[in-house]
Amino acid sequence: MRNITFTLDAYRRIHDLKYVFVVVLFLLYPVIVIANGLIICVVFLERKLHKPMYLFICNMACINLYGGSALAPFIIARFLTEDYQITWLSCLVHVFFIYTYGGCDITNLTVMAYDRYVSICYPLNYEKIVTPTKVIISVAVTWILPIVRFSITLFLTASIDFCGTIIEKVYCDNYSIVKLACSDISSYNIYVGE
Repeated sequence: MRNITFTLDAYRRIHDLKYVFVVVLFLLYPVIVIANGLIICVVFLERKLHKPMYLFICNMACINLYGGSALAPFIIARFLTEDYQITWLSCLVHVFFIYTYGGCDITNLTVMAYDRYVSICYPLNYEKIVTPTKVIISVAVTWILPIVRFSITLFLTASIDFCGTIIEKVYCDNYSIVKLACSDISSYNIYVGE
């Protein structure tokens, strides 16, 4: 286990606006939780909404709860405690949540687009093409694919040696960590495609 601590330097630059950010996030985060929670409850409770499109919307609400909970409380806590340090392991966990959120979101939007494509272009065969089994598989792939893909990226990132500890953002992101590398990152670049 590494004993590295990163400094999230962007907090120092926006220190004058910290209360504005805290108030906005304090107002925004409950709205995210309540709105997405309502969507999930309505879709589950109303039997007429147990159709693929609404299940994908419900999945999108779950993904938004996951992503909002990964970022907003973290930033609020950093502003209020004025602790701009983050350990190596905490940074990797934070990166994992943020990147898997983005991957799940994009994958779910792709699945939703395909669902709408089939419903518009093949309306008579829609129920034969988009079966309940395929919907369950699509929702599972929406979560599994980004988690597996980014787990590999994070494993490659975790094997890097670092020369610096200053991250120029308010949260950890993979690219900012890799920029601090002083070891060979060719295997990382091959996998990620940089």
